Amino acid sequence: MKENEDKLKEISKQRKYEYQINRNIALGHLKNHIIELFENNSPDDILTKLNALFLQNIEPIRNGRKYPRKSKSKRKKRRFNTSTNYKRAI
Repeated sequence: MKENEDKLKEISKQRKYEYQINRNIALGHLKNHIIELFENNSPDDILTKLNALFLQNIEPIRNGRKYPRKSKSKRKKRRFNTSTNYKRAI
């Protein structure tokens, strides 16, 4: 992903926001090609293919998009206990 920073800066100049690679999708693409990277003697072809896939999935960085999260009550985090109609055998 670091290799594509220059290309991302060029893309960002033409657009309203700065852009970054969507890491979730990038890791998904990497997951599908990681075995090929280790099996081949020259992984350059696969790396260029991955770089192209990374640049297809970019997301804008929008400022001021952090909102406070509402914490749920502790009671809801616990497991729900059901009562049984019978006694345990042992």
